[in-house]
Amino acid sequence: SGVVTQHLGWAWLFVMNVPLGVASFVVGALALPSGPSRPQQGTHGVAEGLHRHIALACLSIASFVYCLIQAPSTGLGEPSVIVSGIAAVSGAIVLVCKKRSRRSSSPAVGQLLRARPFAGGLITQLLWGLGVTGVYFYTSQFLQSALHLSPTEAGLTFTPVVSALFLTAPFVSVMAKRWGDGHVAA
Repeated sequence: SGVVTQHLGWAWLFVMNVPLGVASFVVGALALPSGPSRPQQGTHGVAEGLHRHIALACLSIASFVYCLIQAPSTGLGEPSVIVSGIAAVSGAIVLVCKKRSRRSSSPAVGQLLRARPFAGGLITQLLWGLGVTGVYFYTSQFLQSALHLSPTEAGLTFTPVVSALFLTAPFVSVMAKRWGDGHVAA
């Protein structure tokens, strides 16, 4: 990513994900088994509603991010910023109202979140992800600002860590079977 940032610009980092996303959809469509030909009684409406909620949440977040990016340079009075801000706020309001109008749209999610191992795993992943992201962000800023490395050189300094993850990942399941999940995760 350092090479892309240095030679093409930071916005191209988002474009790098497009081929990966397309490949994921293709592999998923080919490799995952298809569901039952007829939806089970009572599940079809829930699935449709879930897709609509996800689409609305994505549009609301994208509108909000657009506001954050464009408002400092164009101002809050710019029509595109106003429209995207209204879209973000109204989408969030609709999602909150829909959630409150349905007491329990997906009881399975509530059951999963009440399970201590599942909830603990989610919290652990969240904290780990925030920590790692923070370390990478601030370290790359330090390497470029204080040590005056180029984006490519700063990115190359992370190569040993990424290489270690790639080399050890295949052995995690073997170690977990041998010593248990708790010992491997610690």
